[in-house]
Amino acid sequence: MFICLKVKLKFALLENLLIILLGKDTVPAQKCSSTTYIYFGTNYESSATYKTFNSSSLVLCQTECNNDLECSGFGFNSLTQSCELSKSTLPRTSLCSYCSFSARVCSSEYMFRYIKVMLGKK
Repeated sequence: MFICLKVKLKFALLENLLIILLGKDTVPAQKCSSTTYIYFGTNYESSATYKTFNSSSLVLCQTECNNDLECSGFGFNSLTQSCELSKSTLPRTSLCSYCSFSARVCSSEYMFRYIKVMLGKK
């Protein structure tokens, strides 16, 4: 039970951090000049999948997300080598230890919001 509570707390903290930094759970369709990803780790999957395909690596899955204006994040299953592009920056928890999720953030937007949060401004 303690582990389950710890995972839920970790997810809640990450979710709140993303909402603070992004102000929302989806990123508007845009081409980023520079993209950063927030890696949630394993036991997370896409919560708003709109495209699924086979991908031999996490890096190739990330490249597909970079090249797709609708992509706000991606889930990758290393066992099945499947990639799920997501319209949401927030994942859902999963029992799959081979599954991971990364949220896409335009670097300039991320840094701008981070600085505002650090200065105590919204």
